[in-house]
Amino acid sequence: MMNDLPHTINELRTINTEYPSELPAACGTSVKRRSFLKNSSLLMSGAVGASWLGLKNKTQFTNIWNQLVTQGERLGANIQQGVGEGLSPAMPPRKAPVIEQDRIYRPRPLPDLPQVKTYSNYLAQQNLPYLSPEEIIQPHFKYRSGVCSGVPPKRLWRNMLHTSKVANEIRERLGIRLETVASAYRSPEYNALCPGAAKYSQHTQNRALDLMYACPPKYAFDMACKLRDEGFFKGGVGLYNSFIHIDTRGRNATWGV
Repeated sequence: MMNDLPHTINELRTINTEYPSELPAACGTSVKRRSFLKNSSLLMSGAVGASWLGLKNKTQFTNIWNQLVTQGERLGANIQQGVGEGLSPAMPPRKAPVIEQDRIYRPRPLPDLPQVKTYSNYLAQQNLPYLSPEEIIQPHFKYRSGVCSGVPPKRLWRNMLHTSKVANEIRERLGIRLETVASAYRSPEYNALCPGAAKYSQHTQNRALDLMYACPPKYAFDMACKLRDEGFFKGGVGLYNSFIHIDTRGRNATWGV
């Protein structure tokens, strides 16, 4: 066994230089595992030889043992690098979810009716960059028990102008897209079918919007309150689980806090 020991040590000294050459840039997992088994076997053989030599020559044993430890540390570093390059770890790292920040909400086509086009053109005169007439009108054609609100009476059209400006300003200040207008004008018949709706809701006066932004509702709620504190409008601000309510009734009211 003493005759084989120098040869074993020479093999161990070449581990660090041979190991990378056996792993080309695009090598497979199987090649890396074979290299790992080969180098591990050489280390074990050297350790056995060094242990036997230690019984005969303590100084030579210490020198050889230190060389084995150094080579083992280098091998461990190479193996660790190999895991990062291709060996499958026990638990793969979790990837962060990808959020589509630039996706734009587009409402369904509105009914092709003269009164819808007229009201849409009226709202479009404001030229609000973050709130389209289609988004405001779309919820008017939701149905409950066969009832929808439709276009509000013309005498109420003006009421929506200021409220829509508030919604547009919230969107601009937040820098986050508006997901949808959950509710806008409600006819008295439709409003009566909405659970929890007040009989004289500001929605029936075409002064209110329920808004869902692409952020926690509390963020939009705080922004609406901030605008109101700045004097941008006077009205109601309500916080709900998935949306906020705003209206321009002319006096301040706050709920859901």
